Amino acid sequence: MKSHISSRKLGSQDFWRIFNSINNKGKSVIPPLLYGSDFVISPKDKAELFAKNFSSISSLDSTSCVLPDIAIKQAIAVDISKAFDKVWHAGLLHKLSSYSISDFIFKIIESFLSNHNIKFVLDGQHSSSYSVTSGVPQDLPIFMNSSVLDESSTLYLLGLTLTSDLSWKPHIKFIAKLASAKVASLYRAQHFLTLDSILYLYKSQIQPCMEYCCHIWGRSSNDAASLLDKFNRSLLVLVLDGNKFGPEGGTELANVLQVNSTLEKLSLNNTDQNMTSLVNMTAALHVNKALKILDVTRPLLFSQQEELAIHFGNLLKNNSLFFEVHLGKHGIKDYGAERFIDLIMENKTLLHLDLSCNRVCRDGVKFIANYLATNPPLQVLNLAYNKAEDDGAIALSEAISVRNTSLVTLVLCHNSISGEGLCSLAKSLRSNYTLKQLYIWGNQTNQASCQAFLELTCKSPTRLNEKDTDVVGYVVDGVPYLAKLSSPF
Repeated sequence: MKSHISSRKLGSQDFWRIFNSINNKGKSVIPPLLYGSDFVISPKDKAELFAKNFSSISSLDSTSCVLPDIAIKQAIAVDISKAFDKVWHAGLLHKLSSYSISDFIFKIIESFLSNHNIKFVLDGQHSSSYSVTSGVPQDLPIFMNSSVLDESSTLYLLGLTLTSDLSWKPHIKFIAKLASAKVASLYRAQHFLTLDSILYLYKSQIQPCMEYCCHIWGRSSNDAASLLDKFNRSLLVLVLDGNKFGPEGGTELANVLQVNSTLEKLSLNNTDQNMTSLVNMTAALHVNKALKILDVTRPLLFSQQEELAIHFGNLLKNNSLFFEVHLGKHGIKDYGAERFIDLIMENKTLLHLDLSCNRVCRDGVKFIANYLATNPPLQVLNLAYNKAEDDGAIALSEAISVRNTSLVTLVLCHNSISGEGLCSLAKSLRSNYTLKQLYIWGNQTNQASCQAFLELTCKSPTRLNEKDTDVVGYVVDGVPYLAKLSSPF
């Protein structure tokens, strides 16, 4: 004798599958059903009987009594905890109303339970249709406008993937997959695009994808966040300009920089860093072997001392990977400039140095001129919005006229330079052909300096093209003047 044990929930269709199995493997006909003291033999009568007493335990028990000679025995266990099969609809709705369920939800449940009918087909015979007044439908499809509404564990709403268990992992997985696909496309096209185009595409296509609603899902579990960490391990450029995450965020970022091995550019312009967070960052960058470009413009410094310039000088002295550093609005004065220059004198990789919007006066600029006289590899020097004055401008002119062959761009906007210093700068360009870009707007011009730059910008062959400077000369009634041109500084 074969024995089969089933632990899954049985419904009316399962009941008739059992009978079909018996019919196929046992006798050639479905055995009679015992109802009261009578046996029901007609297939139509049996269908009517089961329709009236659907899912009743007594019918199942009575049926099992007539199977002593069948080769297959069926043991049917009823889980009383699943008592929704016997719930009276009117009683259930009355009970729900006492729990202060909203009218909207109550009407949905009432609509779901009402207007149910049942009909059985057995051996080609149809029973009559009977109204179902008890039993909550389970595992049955829900129809709306004759279309089946499939149950789903996730919902995509306004760009967020919501789940039944309130987990953000599927959403983060979707973000990582989408961002990775976009990065892969950008990577394949990088040889056909300029750096500005790549950055524009990243900011417009990839960065919004990564940041959308991050204040909602950003505190997800470490397991879910690790999906984005895998994507971020290949991050090359991180621009956080204007985000006020303060010194606490800067310190956390410093901890990341100690172990990061891919990030090449970090911009923290106007992020409210202080002395402590920047010192921690310089300490972390001593061991970082990947970062090449650093922008820490406009920290919040309340000390009159200039030890931060010394920390960054030591960083550039010991880390030979940096080729671009921005230290604007650090309050650096002559002493800080002197110490900073002394420390970077041996650096052979720095190509771009931004010391704009500091308090470096003529003595500090003279130290910078001495640095340029050693012909370092520096190509861009930004000293805009300092106070070089004529003495500082003359010192720079002497350094670049005959002793420097690497500097390409010099920015001296708004440096309190008068005609003498400007004429000296213009003269240095006649002997130095490496310097291609010179920006001097915002200084105190006179007729001699205007004439000097008129000859540099207008007379053929022009020494300074319009795209390489912020001034252009013109003459009115025989008097030369300078007009301002648009520039990035």
